[in-house]
Amino acid sequence: MPHKLPRFGLWLLGLALFVSLPFLFLIADGRDTLLARDLISVHLPAKQVIARTLHGEGRLPVWDSGSYAGLPFYADPNFSTYNPLNVLFRVFPEARIVDAFLLFLAFYAAAAAVGMALAIRQRRMSAPLALAFGAVFAWSGPALTALSYPNVLAALCALPWYAYFLALPRGAFRTFALAGAIGFPCVAGDPQF
Repeated sequence: MPHKLPRFGLWLLGLALFVSLPFLFLIADGRDTLLARDLISVHLPAKQVIARTLHGEGRLPVWDSGSYAGLPFYADPNFSTYNPLNVLFRVFPEARIVDAFLLFLAFYAAAAAVGMALAIRQRRMSAPLALAFGAVFAWSGPALTALSYPNVLAALCALPWYAYFLALPRGAFRTFALAGAIGFPCVAGDPQF
């Protein structure tokens, strides 16, 4: 005999559906999204401010007076103002900001995959297995979630590089490589990850 859902369970399911309906309507009519909401509403506009300031004034923005009552760019790690990859927003024309932003995100996904593949390969596993581990890491739940938060993405992509550099023989190169891997997320995004 199949297991039946108790009456209380049906009430809970109905309540959950009822409570979630307003959110589903917001998504259905295009006012909101479940995927990449912050990416589109916060981070892409921030990169547009960075591109506009780099193209117009040739420097990084200090303040965005067009958002709310103003937003500090230097002081807020969410905007990753000091990220070395922001050079893409200077190289690409302002009209192609979305292309630059996609390349910005793709770089991090590729860096995470390559870092994991190298860290796995360093542990004497086969190249196909290392590539598979790299792909799985780059497409894992935390990595896909981090794609919506580029400031956190820098720290996530640095994790496999820590493992890779830690396994290198002790010496000056290892020290500088570890310092770079630790320092990059601090400069490029959110060091709290």
